[in-house]
Amino acid sequence: METSGKPWVSAINGTCMGGATEAFHGLPRPASPRMPNRSRIALPEVKVGILPGAGGTQRLPRLINTQDALQIMTTGQDLSASRAKALGLLNDVVEPEKLIETAKALIKNGLDPVAPWDKKGFKAPGGTIWSPQGVQLFSAANAILRRETSMNYPGAHAILKCVYEGLQLPFDTALKVELRYFIHILQSTEARSMIRSLFVSMQELGKGARRPVGIPSQILQDRHCRRRFHGAAVAYCHGSIRHSGSCCSTATRRRPTKARPHSETLVKDAIAKGKSTKEEGEKLLSLITASADYALISDADMVIEAVFEDRGVKKAVIEQVEAVLPATSIFASNTSTLRSPA
Repeated sequence: METSGKPWVSAINGTCMGGATEAFHGLPRPASPRMPNRSRIALPEVKVGILPGAGGTQRLPRLINTQDALQIMTTGQDLSASRAKALGLLNDVVEPEKLIETAKALIKNGLDPVAPWDKKGFKAPGGTIWSPQGVQLFSAANAILRRETSMNYPGAHAILKCVYEGLQLPFDTALKVELRYFIHILQSTEARSMIRSLFVSMQELGKGARRPVGIPSQILQDRHCRRRFHGAAVAYCHGSIRHSGSCCSTATRRRPTKARPHSETLVKDAIAKGKSTKEEGEKLLSLITASADYALISDADMVIEAVFEDRGVKKAVIEQVEAVLPATSIFASNTSTLRSPA
């Protein structure tokens, strides 16, 4: 398509990620947000340990600023339609009913069939690698990657290498460099493990794999559980799946009354959107108790700790929970960011 000598247009309406995003690189791209910014564009391969291996690491930094391209690929972040247009990835953002009309108009108005990097004298938007800006960018990019990942993600490091080496080469040669890195990373232990745990297994679990016999299908992790008030959100999620006696006990220097108002707000929103009824909301809230009294969990089957990420706070809470929790109960922790002692 890219070298056929004929003009092509990519009309995007909805999710466009991974190989789909790589496929439309270099083509005029009107996008259609069905709702405000509904269309999402991304190169998320790094999230499963690999890199965009269909030309993504070479086309993107030739289309937009190199720094933006590196950030998109090494984080796997989603871009809204408006953000993608601002970066130069999209020609236009239109309403759904005008999408095809706009795409056809681009061709009828005399579209250049030659990709930018196939034209004589092409220069990448971010400048050359050996320019002062390029040296500064890649020095900083390597330092940031080392700080954020401790170099435990070979796929992210390979993305930097592909862009750094590829921008110094003719486009076709750069694609071969990308391919070699992709094959090498695909065979790595890290990539195999991440693909299995974060892609294959997640899809299986989403379809109900390994669900205990007799347990009804329920969404255990409500989207609200990813919000700021973790303890309050955990209590809300348990209440939403009808776990009686759900208790949010935050007996620390934090206020123990956050769970109830937070859950009331979520219930109110759900009722307003037609996702719940008033009766269901009242029943859910009746299952949530916010208190600083650890005696309330003395007969709990399971306790989920979700307090502030501080060793001192965690230690104090765990000690007080252990003092009252039955030996047969399950204790779970929501800890995610504490590092091991040096």
